[in-house]
Amino acid sequence: MVVKTKQDQITVGVAVEALWKAMALDAVIVIPKIMSNIVRSIDVIEGDGGLDSVESNRVQTEKIVELDESQYRYALQVVKGPALTLRNFSALTSFFQLRKMGEQETLVDMKVEYETEKEEANSGEIAMQPITVGVAVEALWKAMALDAVTVIPKIMSSVRSIDVIEGDGGLDRVGSDGAQTEKIVELDESHYRYALQVIKGPALTLRNFSALTTFFQLKKIGEQETLVDMKVVYETEKEEVNSSEIAMQPVTSYVQLLEKYLLES
Repeated sequence: MVVKTKQDQITVGVAVEALWKAMALDAVIVIPKIMSNIVRSIDVIEGDGGLDSVESNRVQTEKIVELDESQYRYALQVVKGPALTLRNFSALTSFFQLRKMGEQETLVDMKVEYETEKEEANSGEIAMQPITVGVAVEALWKAMALDAVTVIPKIMSSVRSIDVIEGDGGLDRVGSDGAQTEKIVELDESHYRYALQVIKGPALTLRNFSALTTFFQLKKIGEQETLVDMKVVYETEKEEVNSSEIAMQPVTSYVQLLEKYLLES
C-alpha cells in the first residue's frame, strides 16, 4: 500500500470566522446551496454534526476526523463513494488549515492524504514566465475566457471552428476543434482565473501525457495593460519530463495572438 500526500494553498477574501463557520460548522446546510447540481442534501447519519460525525449525500459518505475551532483545523475522511472507487484509493482524507491574514482575508492550507495500490503516473507543474499584454484586463478576459469559441478560429489559422459539444459555454464546457477536445475546469471572472483541461488530442498523445491542464491568471496593472501568469500541470507515464515538452511556447504565443487581435480590432 502506498501513502501519498498533495498540498495546495489559496487566499480567500472572506473573514476567517465566516469561512470556518461555512466550511466546518454549517457544511451540511451550505454545501447543497453551492453545489446544487451535485448535492441535493446531506444527512448526518452518525453523531451530532461535530467531531467523529458521519455525513452522507447518498452518493458519498464522509467522516469529520478533525474539528479544532481554536486552531481552525478541519479534516474529512471519505468512508465510501466515488472519490475512492474512481481513483482506486483505499483511503482518502482532506485537511484544511485556515489562517487569518486580514479582517476580510483568509489563507487556506489544504492537504490531501490518500492510500492506493495503483502505480501512479509522474506529475508536475511548470510556471511560465509571466507576460505583459497591452490590452485592458476586461477585454483580454472576454476574448480568452468568454468568447474563445469565436475568437480562436480568427487568430489561429490551424483552427477552422470550435464546436461546443457539452455545456453552455461556461464552466465545464467541452469544446472541440476536430483535432483536440478541451474542457473549461476553472472560470472565475471575479479573479480573472481560467483553466483548460485537454480531454483528448495531440497535446496529450504527442508527449505521452495522461493529463494536461493549462491555468491562466490575469492581473490588471494599468488601464490598458494586463499581466498574464500561466501554469501547466501534467501527468505522464514517462520517468523524466523535459520542460520543453510541455509546449510552453504555444501557450505564450496564444496570449500574444489574442493581444494582436484585440489591438487590431
